Amino acid sequence: SARNLSILSSLTAAGGFLSNVAWSRDGSHLFATGSCWVDSGCPILRWNSDGGEGRQFTAASRTIDDLIPLRNGQLAFGATAPGFGILDQSGSRILWRGPPVADFRGGQVAATADGLRVGFGYELMGKSPAAFSTTDRSLGPGDFPPSVAGPLTTGLNVTDWQNSDSPKLDGTPLKLDPYEISRSLAIAPDRQSFALGAESYLRLFDRSGNLRWEAPAIGSTWAVNIPRNARTVIAAF
Repeated sequence: SARNLSILSSLTAAGGFLSNVAWSRDGSHLFATGSCWVDSGCPILRWNSDGGEGRQFTAASRTIDDLIPLRNGQLAFGATAPGFGILDQSGSRILWRGPPVADFRGGQVAATADGLRVGFGYELMGKSPAAFSTTDRSLGPGDFPPSVAGPLTTGLNVTDWQNSDSPKLDGTPLKLDPYEISRSLAIAPDRQSFALGAESYLRLFDRSGNLRWEAPAIGSTWAVNIPRNARTVIAAF
């Protein structure tokens, strides 16, 4: 109550961190959203102004940061996908504009032995696979052919490398920048070196953990691979 601050009703939601709330423009509905808590991503919840059970509507794959009520009961939202969209009065998503680039998070970059043909996923966790050939610059959708292999992550005792600020080789920490997070690993086929992809740099270490070289990353190094010929390092940002 705006008059005496007494609780008029309590609205319930199953899980999630509701960091954003907004009223519809006519005050008939309350919306809430925030971090993801369902398999399909981050929904938006809607309650009638008199309380009751909230309804859940599919909205975005990642955290939703902003809600803006529109006319006619519609709702605009912005997400960290990045992307933005609109729900209509029934809760159906009538507009969505997502990122125009591939989302390498949770996936891998695969490659032929010579490194000239590369496989990747356009969507989160490697979904919507595709393959790219550097020889004829062709790009096509579909599962990777058998000749396109993912990175080696065994053969050297590299641990705590995935989404961690303290990757290790044989229990000894590998040097990263302060607060930098390691994201990806590829061990060379001869086990004499390994590539570690992180937030700020892509680095190549020898089998003893000595830094051989580092290259500034243009974004999070979500995936990395050393093809079987061990002449190149392929990274996905």
